[in-house]
This record gives sequence, structure tokens and C-alpha cells, in this order.
Amino acid sequence: MPKQPKEIPISRREFLLGAAVCGGLVAAFGDTSTFSSAPTAIETSHIKIAVPNLAPGLEGLKIAFVSDIHLGPFLPRTWLEHIASEVRREKVDLFLLGGDYVWIGRPALFDLYAQFMNHDYAGLRKQELREATFADVPRLLRDSNPRLGQFAIYGNHDRWEGSALCSMNMKQHEFKMLVNETVSMQSGGSAVEVIGVDDYWTGVPTLPKVSAKTPGTLRILLSHNPDYVAALIRRRALDFDLALCGHTHGGQIRLPKLLGNSAIKLNVEDRRYGSGYANVDGYQVYTSRGIGTVEVPIRINCPPELSIITILT
Repeated sequence: MPKQPKEIPISRREFLLGAAVCGGLVAAFGDTSTFSSAPTAIETSHIKIAVPNLAPGLEGLKIAFVSDIHLGPFLPRTWLEHIASEVRREKVDLFLLGGDYVWIGRPALFDLYAQFMNHDYAGLRKQELREATFADVPRLLRDSNPRLGQFAIYGNHDRWEGSALCSMNMKQHEFKMLVNETVSMQSGGSAVEVIGVDDYWTGVPTLPKVSAKTPGTLRILLSHNPDYVAALIRRRALDFDLALCGHTHGGQIRLPKLLGNSAIKLNVEDRRYGSGYANVDGYQVYTSRGIGTVEVPIRINCPPELSIITILT
């Protein structure tokens, strides 16, 4: 699999200049709700996915999907509390996390923004910040009460900043990490399979051995980076009903509708999987816009997203 380098760091001057330009774009063209620091800025997207030959007992199965939280000085803990509350209210069957749970950057910029965005992590050293954020993500989300369970995979930032630390805390707070493995469960007398693969950039993603998909079974593929899913689709390497991805942030900064609403940058090779729903050759993929931000703590015309997915026939 091709490996990619870490994101290229930006200087403080570039960072502040970018923030100023983005602020100007928001004022001139953007959706100011996406510039808010309040947890209500999170958009709950309700998506209905039709699955052919679905077993009757799986009709209406509901999945909560969250990716790219990037908890740290740019994102307050209250955002995770809000997500947990929304997931409980939705009474979901499955809660799936798509990787990139923390954001660890350069201390000077962190302290600058932590002073007015998130005092919880102000002044922490890098290792202290890693320990605090990796612990807080599953701790704040664990009471979401999904009926069938809650599962997570690694993103590139999780492996960069400490996969063992991430895994330990997920396990402690009742999230099962899936690393190239499958978990199977029963719902309404029918089978549900969740296949979670390692990160495409920083891990070794491989498909676990799975038997031929039986009629009526719901098979969900969880992959942080949609480029891995795109490669599987090209090879027709796996029969699945729905793939859930993150990584792209939906671009994080998108041009206004008058200029096409396109993302300035997408960290993905195949832009068909850059954001939202895609159906390519009969394979259904949903890529979340994510919750947090990296480098520049701003979203424009690209609100953070909690996805509530209902499976239908």
C-alpha cells in the first residue's frame, strides 16, 4: 500500500495569515454557523441507506458514526458531551468511530488558541496532552448506550501520537478497537458484521478472512481513509453493503455556493469519496466531514458532522 508523509507543518505566520484570510471569507461569503465554537455547531446528518436483499429483522437498524474528533485545545470537551447526548437521544443500535481522535500540534500555537477556545488543555506538555485527550474521548462518549455495541478504528493521527495509548483507553471505556478484524452480532435474528481495517497511511490495512456474504447479512466496512476503500472497489476485493470513512474533513474549508461549494483541499486521491454519500459500481460509501480541525481551527461552509444512518431495504 502507498504510504503518505505527515501533513506538512505550517509556520506561525502562515497559520495566522490563513486564519485571517479564512475569517474574511466567512464574513464575506461563508456560513457563519460553521465558525461557531458552540457544540450546537455540530450538524446531525440523517442518512437513509437502502441495502438490497436485507433481512427483514434488520430493517430500520440505526448507526451513529463519528470521525476525526481531533480533541485538543481547538475543540472543547463539551462537544463530545453533546455528541454522546445526541447519540443517546437517537437510540442507535451501533456506535462507530472512524479514527483521528486527537490533535497534537506545536505548543506555541496550541497555547495561543487554548487561552480562548479550550482551557482544559492549556499549558500541557505534549505527552500530558496525549494522555489527557486519548483518555477523554472514550470517557466522554462511553455512555451513548448503543444496543449492539461500540467499535473504533485507528486514524493516522492516532498511530502518529500513540496507538497503544489510544487502544488502552478505548478498551478501558468499552470501545472495541478493530484492527483488520471482524466482529459479528445478531439483531432481529439476522447477522450484522462490522469489518474494521487499519489506517491506510500509517498502518498495515489488510482484510480479515471472511466467508462469502450470506443473503440478508448486513456487512459494514469501517476504514479511516476512503482511498483504501476505493482500492478495494477497483479490485472488487470485498463484498460489503456500506463503507464508512473519514479523514477528509469534507475539505474543512469550502468555497461559497456562488463559487461552486468545492473544497479547497481534500486529503484523498479519489474525490468521489471526498465527502458524503457515493455509490460507485454498486458499492455504497459514506465519508463523514468529521468533527474537529487541524492546523487552522476553522471550518467554512463545512460544518462538523454527527452521522445517523438508518438501514432500509
